[in-house]
Amino acid sequence: MINVLARMPVRGSVKTRLAHSIGSVATLRAYRWMLDRTMRAALDTGLPVCLWSAGGRWHSALQSYGVPVRVQPPGNLGRKMAHVLSWSAARGSTSVLVGTDCPGLDTETLDAGVAALANRDVVIGPATDGGYYLIGARRAWKGLFAKVPWGSSLVLRRTLQLIRRRGLSVELLGEKSDVDVIEDWRSVRAAAGRGAVDLRHAGAFKV
Repeated sequence: MINVLARMPVRGSVKTRLAHSIGSVATLRAYRWMLDRTMRAALDTGLPVCLWSAGGRWHSALQSYGVPVRVQPPGNLGRKMAHVLSWSAARGSTSVLVGTDCPGLDTETLDAGVAALANRDVVIGPATDGGYYLIGARRAWKGLFAKVPWGSSLVLRRTLQLIRRRGLSVELLGEKSDVDVIEDWRSVRAAAGRGAVDLRHAGAFKV
């Protein structure tokens, strides 16, 4: 199962650090584009997809993909991801979790993440900022996200420590970049110039 963690695409509630540089309207368009790109990649795997929304699930953009939309539980990111893993495990499914701010995430990467779980307990897609854009597990391993310094450059390192302390096997996918600040968005624009990312449906953005 592919689980996508998203925010309600409402102006002023998404990518606030990016909004400081390009404004809330352009940021909302950017977020909508990243959300759609992520969902299309997930749907193209042919696997069951569940969309987990922070802030409610009524928005038409979330309902438009024809997949179950559930509300994220309260708490930090670790609590949210632990809940999603437990929810998937209770339904007899291995689970891959992704966010919506990695434009480089594609169907091939998701397929690779799912395939890795045939031989590994955990799979992680490292992000260039020290976090990760993807994590998957064969079951809901207890304590997998304990005392992780979310939002820091130590997220991946701490998570790997927790995995290895529990004697679990892990596979790392290729490193990719998240979009959090203006420099990240400029990198997306540069990738579009090289033909690596399609921005034709992303609207107009200031840089």
